[in-house]
Amino acid sequence: MFEGLPRGSLLIKAGYSGSSINDVVWMGDVVNEASNLCNRANKGLNKCILVDGDVRCNLTDDDKKLLSYNYNEQCYEGNFVNSAMEEWYKQNCK
Repeated sequence: MFEGLPRGSLLIKAGYSGSSINDVVWMGDVVNEASNLCNRANKGLNKCILVDGDVRCNLTDDDKKLLSYNYNEQCYEGNFVNSAMEEWYKQNCK
């Protein structure tokens, strides 16, 4: 049913009866690792985007060139933006 589900993940429906909250919730190693990378990236000591080796190996060769290995964090990092979106943000949000 959930072909391609990441290894070490669990998918459940969560909520309580009558609350109208009954959403799919991801749990497990994959979610924990993503949360940890996000937390470390938000501390401002690293580049904006941190990914593990599993994510990097699924990228094209051109996209892999956007990332470099961070030996302190033991993951890959990149600092890149969508130029059009960045320009829109500067014009509309600052």
